[in-house]
Amino acid sequence: MCQQFLLLLLLSMTSWLNLPAQQPSLYFDRLTMQNGLSHNKVNCIIRDRRGFMWFGTNDGLNRYDGHNFDVFQYKPGDSTTISGNIIHDILEDEQGVLWIATADGGLSRYDHKQPPRRQFKQYRHLPGDSHSIPVNILNKLLLDTQGYLWIGTSGVGLLRFDRVMEKFTLPIAHDTRTILDLEMDKAGMSKVPFSFNNDEISCFTTDIKGRLWMGSRFGGLHIYDKASGRLYHYGYDAAREGTIADNHINSLYTDSNGVVWIGTDRGVSIHRPAQQQFEQTFLPAAGGGTARDITIYDFYERDGNLWIGTSEGIYIREPGNNKLHFRPVLYKGERLGVTHFFEDVDGTLYLGTDHSLFRCDVSTLRVRLLPDTEKDLVAKRWISRHDTLKNVIDCYKPGSISSNDVSDLKEDGAGNLWVSTYGGGLHYFDRTRRMFTHIPASNNLLEGLQLDPKGNVWMISNGNLHKYDPGTKSFTSFDLPDIEKAGGVRGNIFRDRKGWLYVAGNNYFIAFNPREVQDTRRIPQVFFTDFKIFNESYNDLLQQDKINLRYDQNYFTVTFAAPDLSVGRNTHYAYILEGRDKEWIDIGTRTAQEFSNLEAKDYVLKVRATDNAGLWNEKVATIHITIIPPFWQRWWFYGLCALTMGLLIYSIYRYRFDQLLKQQAIRNKIAQDLHDNVGSTLSSISVYSQVAKIYHQQERQDDLHQTLEKISETSGEMISEMNDIVWAINPRHDSMDTILQRMESFARPLLASKGIVFHFEVEPGIKQVNLEMTRRKNFYLIFKEAVNNALKYADCRNLWVRIGLRHHQLELEVKDGGVGFDREKVRMYASQSLSGNGLRNMEMRAAEMKGAWTIESEPGKGTVVQLRFPVG
Repeated sequence: MCQQFLLLLLLSMTSWLNLPAQQPSLYFDRLTMQNGLSHNKVNCIIRDRRGFMWFGTNDGLNRYDGHNFDVFQYKPGDSTTISGNIIHDILEDEQGVLWIATADGGLSRYDHKQPPRRQFKQYRHLPGDSHSIPVNILNKLLLDTQGYLWIGTSGVGLLRFDRVMEKFTLPIAHDTRTILDLEMDKAGMSKVPFSFNNDEISCFTTDIKGRLWMGSRFGGLHIYDKASGRLYHYGYDAAREGTIADNHINSLYTDSNGVVWIGTDRGVSIHRPAQQQFEQTFLPAAGGGTARDITIYDFYERDGNLWIGTSEGIYIREPGNNKLHFRPVLYKGERLGVTHFFEDVDGTLYLGTDHSLFRCDVSTLRVRLLPDTEKDLVAKRWISRHDTLKNVIDCYKPGSISSNDVSDLKEDGAGNLWVSTYGGGLHYFDRTRRMFTHIPASNNLLEGLQLDPKGNVWMISNGNLHKYDPGTKSFTSFDLPDIEKAGGVRGNIFRDRKGWLYVAGNNYFIAFNPREVQDTRRIPQVFFTDFKIFNESYNDLLQQDKINLRYDQNYFTVTFAAPDLSVGRNTHYAYILEGRDKEWIDIGTRTAQEFSNLEAKDYVLKVRATDNAGLWNEKVATIHITIIPPFWQRWWFYGLCALTMGLLIYSIYRYRFDQLLKQQAIRNKIAQDLHDNVGSTLSSISVYSQVAKIYHQQERQDDLHQTLEKISETSGEMISEMNDIVWAINPRHDSMDTILQRMESFARPLLASKGIVFHFEVEPGIKQVNLEMTRRKNFYLIFKEAVNNALKYADCRNLWVRIGLRHHQLELEVKDGGVGFDREKVRMYASQSLSGNGLRNMEMRAAEMKGAWTIESEPGKGTVVQLRFPVG
């Protein structure tokens, strides 16, 4: 709203309406539902600080980047969406947060920096909740200097919203329950009513020239030019393409580039000041015959007049006067189409026509055929660059130009040639090197070509006007008005003596001074709009300095946009992923890029954009991305593996070393046992032998016989013990089943020979126990010693052997029902005898196994030997 014009409007309304004025032609582009708008009724418009346009419609909020729409709509029951679909106003605060006033859902807050499910926050009226917004029908938003949000409503009048406390208050007591508009002046808040005869002005804006634009509810657009004091009116005309979309105007907005955006009931109309640099002139009807499109073929300047060759004849425009005079060219009573003008050095004018080549009288426009050309009939263009320039090009370097379909050719100030081709684009011919250079960024389908005084190359392609700057090697496309839906300009470009250029379309031509045409291009800046991991949005990650991803999140998609509101220009993108790519990759107009199977390391993604071929924005959008490797690829894991491997190698070495020590200890033990047992036995045999010798000399036959039997018995015991030691150290006998078999095979036949019944009890699970060599040997020898003692001394009829497992300890019990003995007497006898080491050996073997050994015996009550030692 522009209140500085309000008083002037009220005082001068009548005089404006009566002022005669030649209305300047304004061209308006249009956006509707066919372009992606969610609804044609557009109620409000703003441009945010990132450059995106936002349109509030009757069916959702729309974001527009110049090419594509993103639509945000309310979904019932979903608190993560916008609160309503009828958008009445949009406001952006100092933090880039959008506040949206709706007519069916209260207030909404939108923050693109938040995670997707928290970007929208709803403030809807909830019945019974005094803290909620009092009403859902909101019309206007305003932010004051203290940060309060003021809301004009239908129902409770004016509301004030504290954005920090999220509290709604009614600051002013008034009778007005509906407020449609708000404006802040130095005195505070004011309401702005307005009327315009039988119409009503609904919105205002000021353009870059200071003109006041006023949108009415029913009468279209009014523009007041303060400098000239004139008022102009622009309305909807169904027969013309470039008029405003509808006469019901809801909102006006002027962006930072001077573009005026108009919200109507039938879409958005857009006025771009850059288009006003080009003067569009329509040809009047030729008169006579049926009305049909007029095609313009060529221009010619003579005595300051502009001659225009068309399919209907010649139009002449006098200098200083925009009025066009139609002059038909007749031959034998038939109207000719003039396709080309050619002035000879003597001033003679020749006309190429759709019939043949004629000499023309410039004063009367009477034409005469050249001699012998009566039957030389041609199609549309008698003198054609397509027919002649090919020979000119071929004489230099055949095959060096990308297309032989040459459209136009011009010589620059250095004597070199610029050549446009239809299919091969723009070429530059260096006469010194006699070589063509193709300009790679040019469009392929080029028609007319012209040079301006600065050396810039102007071209026509696909109905549009383009300029190539050889200095910067960049292209620029210009938005030309096309009010009559003529399909754009085509053909050649004419340059008059003042340096003005002329291009033509059906029924019209456009004139412009290339020196005054401002290059309105603004290389678009790229913004990242979303970050998806496996197609799930993580938009909030874009606010971080660095994005850290797990190794299994290495498939992601980055979307981006470069808001470019220049119509007819396609924004092109390129990216480079530093850490993987060596150079920039051009992806055309695509606004998303997928990445997959990336190695775990640091990356920097850079994206740049351009809407002018060859000229990229130096300011690129950047994301730092780190893919964290799995733990088995981390340095500490490698260190741990190295340490583990070192410990494993050391453990293997230590194990083998310990095994060698154990083997050596076993050898030493075996050697010691052999030494002790065999040595003591041999010593006993030696002593007995000496005794036997004495008995023999004394002829004491009975004593000699007993001594020899003792030697025999001792020798047999030694042999048996040697066999036991050899059996015990054999690894094939590690299993308990083998030990039990040997125990039973030893005891049962020996006891049976003496008439003793052998009871052998083995508890379940014993056979699964494995004993290492030392324990196996000692266990068996203790058992054997106990059985031998019972056989020799117990005088029993039964012998019980029980083997069990209790608490990981192996238990052996040998019990007889014999005569028993006095332990003290036996111990005393053993200490004084050369033999009788059995009990002491059993005790020593039990200690070696870290076990407990006991013997219980009394005369007449038998003997019980018990052994308990740990296993495993």
